[in-house]
Amino acid sequence: MQIATAVAELDNHFVHHERFAPLEQRFRFLIQKRFADLAAGRNREAHGLTLTGEAGAGKTTAVRHLLARTQSWITTTDTPGMKIIRLDVPARPSLRALGHKVIAALGYPQGRGGEGWYLWGLIRHHVREQKVVFIHLDEAQHLAEHRNEKELIATISELKTMMSDSDWPVGILMSGTVQLEDLLNRDPQISRRMEAVHFGPIEALSQTENVLALTSAYCSKACLEPEASIDTVEFVERLVHAAARQFGLMIKLICLAIEQALLAEDKYLGMVHFAMGYRNKADCSDTFNPFIIPDFYRVDPRQIFARDRS
Repeated sequence: MQIATAVAELDNHFVHHERFAPLEQRFRFLIQKRFADLAAGRNREAHGLTLTGEAGAGKTTAVRHLLARTQSWITTTDTPGMKIIRLDVPARPSLRALGHKVIAALGYPQGRGGEGWYLWGLIRHHVREQKVVFIHLDEAQHLAEHRNEKELIATISELKTMMSDSDWPVGILMSGTVQLEDLLNRDPQISRRMEAVHFGPIEALSQTENVLALTSAYCSKACLEPEASIDTVEFVERLVHAAARQFGLMIKLICLAIEQALLAEDKYLGMVHFAMGYRNKADCSDTFNPFIIPDFYRVDPRQIFARDRS
């Protein structure tokens, strides 16, 4: 139980990486501008922020931490009652389905009835009453999965209306995979209202020192010492490749390795623990484990159950 608790704490630990500070700075500035408009009695259209990246880039974790820090900061301002709400966009969302998700995020029962236009009218009323200044839509790439073009246009139109509402404009924070970029670029009216942030892939050679420092920091948090085997450029290359060059997946692999070290009651974290952690994650044979084989670049890190079929 103690090991499970320690690993859970590691999984919940947030690393303030170099991409988080600009994201937080831009998001907070958008809210500060909204507060300035409120103080001056203005209701100018709100602007939003879009965060994109491949699966495993660490978007959801970063935004969850961003919202917690921002909501805490809001309580110290002259407008402590302002709120941010969040929801996961359902797959292939209709205007009505998305509306019900927003209604639920506002704290009301998630029913099934009601026309889309009626629900969004209620939403505009409730966000004003509850002083909601931003709505976070996670997995927002699902908005592009509409089979019905009219439904997609109606949904985007409602989001634009929320941002430009004359009584209470609300900012939109979207996070999702790169498919979200194509969706926003289809509509100049919404893209001009959005600022963009992209969490790109990690470059092993240029990020070597940062990755080593990150691994060492996680070791310290788990009361482990890093072995010499994981204090090399080669280790960084293996780790970054095994994580498909995605920051969030890299953190996951570090935590999986630490889990193996703690279970073995080892005092040091080494390459063997990363190999064991990767094996548990992918259920692969050793010939497809990037922490074991010499030619690790031939491994597709997105695949699981990779093994010799002969």
